[in-house]
Amino acid sequence: MTDITEYVRRKDCESKHGELLAAVNALNNRLYKDNGRRSIQSILNSHDTQIKFLLWIMSILTLAVIGAAVKLIFFGAAGLL
Repeated sequence: MTDITEYVRRKDCESKHGELLAAVNALNNRLYKDNGRRSIQSILNSHDTQIKFLLWIMSILTLAVIGAAVKLIFFGAAGLL
């Protein structure tokens, strides 16, 4: 706990506020803006798109395999030709 004789001055608050504002702006620029390098948000969007594409491809392949298995089970080996 602080002593009653210690108090916060306005200039101390303003300087601390300036430091915090600079840190928040730097973080905002890094997360959401492309400043000559890819931002974290751009990287996440890219990864999300790639994952959705791979999921789409895998679902098509899975359905093809399931379809072939069902055809093999119900129609035998002659049904594959």
